Amino acid sequence: METSLGRSTSAEIDKDAIEGQLRLMANCFGAVHGGTGTLLVYATTFFSERCGSMANGFFFVSTWPGCMFLSVPLLSVLGRQGCLLYSFCSYVLYGILFCVARAIQTKNIDEESCVSSGPVLLCSASVIAGLGAGVMWTSQGSYFAHASALIASGAEDPQAKAREATAWLAGVFALRYLGWEFALKLLTSLIQYSKQDDISIVVIITIGAIATAVFAFGNPLPREETSAQRGQVLGKLQAALSLWPDVVIWLLSPTNLAFGFGAAYMNGYFNAEVALNIGGSASIGALTALTVASAACGTVFYSHLGQRGLALPMALGSAAMLVTMYFGFTEMKGWSAPWIILPYLVWGLGRGSYESVNRAALANFYRGSKADAAFANFTFQQCTASSIAFFVNQAKVSVAVTTVMAVLVMPCYALVRRRADQQERMPLIEGASTS
Repeated sequence: METSLGRSTSAEIDKDAIEGQLRLMANCFGAVHGGTGTLLVYATTFFSERCGSMANGFFFVSTWPGCMFLSVPLLSVLGRQGCLLYSFCSYVLYGILFCVARAIQTKNIDEESCVSSGPVLLCSASVIAGLGAGVMWTSQGSYFAHASALIASGAEDPQAKAREATAWLAGVFALRYLGWEFALKLLTSLIQYSKQDDISIVVIITIGAIATAVFAFGNPLPREETSAQRGQVLGKLQAALSLWPDVVIWLLSPTNLAFGFGAAYMNGYFNAEVALNIGGSASIGALTALTVASAACGTVFYSHLGQRGLALPMALGSAAMLVTMYFGFTEMKGWSAPWIILPYLVWGLGRGSYESVNRAALANFYRGSKADAAFANFTFQQCTASSIAFFVNQAKVSVAVTTVMAVLVMPCYALVRRRADQQERMPLIEGASTS
């Protein structure tokens, strides 16, 4: 049967080729997403904090229709590679419109006013990118889960092999994805130290466009055949919504919600009101790059630790989020300037758990035909949290919600494991085919 990673039967699957294809996807994904993530961070400094937060709110709120109503049908029509290409293009377009918005924004306007040509165009670009983000993360999650299933096919114990492959591939993906984000944020910061803000934006756009082209034309594996799946669009759309009554999808949500509110707080208020006052705008890129570096190191550690079980790395990640919120609650008052790096480093450890362990947990509980719908809900939860945080724009609310959700991570995961053990709900690998 044909697979999304090539035309071969499960007996003929080349495990090295699958891992190589995942590395290619992760590198291109990281280059495109890392650049856009950098621009989202700078939206609150290149524009006013209010306008930047509003634009970022539009970005995350647009992921709702992107992941819940657009991604699953597009997966059936375009396939995983096609969906990733669509989302890459939407991110590159966001970068172009971001550059234009910065060029045309009205000078000397009231900082509280976002009704001008620049901010309006920025918000429009954010909607385009948000729709692409919903498709991007859902298709990436589907790609990731299917690759794990393919590697596990033919093993004596497919379920155990799939769990091992899931933990390992989570580290493979996250390390490259975060590595690119670190490099781009650090590069942007270095360029801005030379007072060349516009050049940094152009560099990000160029790298994203090159990565998109490489993924489109450099893929040695043939595209999946999707004509037989086009009649299943409505069914797959309903599948995403059908998981809402499933208590497991919500018991796995605290990490998503904690990261969503926490990331909005760190990239919004903390950057603009704490870090900016201490180190200036050029320091933002370097500080957020530290977060990415910490997350990348964390994913390597979590990946190896996760092969023995996901509970401990998940607990470490939630603890890191709690410590970061302590720094946020105190706003680093009484701390000397060099210590500003601490919350960024610790938050990176929490993010590393979200990027790798949390996705691995979801992939373990939802495989085969349910994977697409599960990762659509995964994206929906995190982006809903971030959009609410950006629109409300209240630091204390974000800190409080992040703290509560981080505390709930382990009790909820324990309930999921207990439920799975009692009802034998841990799904079997459905082979290399998708429905």
